[in-house]
Amino acid sequence: MKITRRRMFTALAAVATAGLGGLGIRSGAARYYDGPVSDHFDGLRFFDPHGSPPNSVAKLFRWYTGSGVSRSSGTRRFGCKRRA
Repeated sequence: MKITRRRMFTALAAVATAGLGGLGIRSGAARYYDGPVSDHFDGLRFFDPHGSPPNSVAKLFRWYTGSGVSRSSGTRRFGCKRRA
């Protein structure tokens, strides 16, 4: 059997797929945390019992885009010089 580029590529792709598939199975089987139940851990997830509820999507977008934030105030406060 002659080794061609196509067969070589197919073999490398099969090895890579098998390796990545094994990593996916291993990470899926790994536990996140195993510890005693406490005020902030219910045995499955961490949570904040006295935390504030999540904000709206509009507030998240406003925070992400930086709307309503004066950027020049930070430059004065920290002594940064503006670039021309």
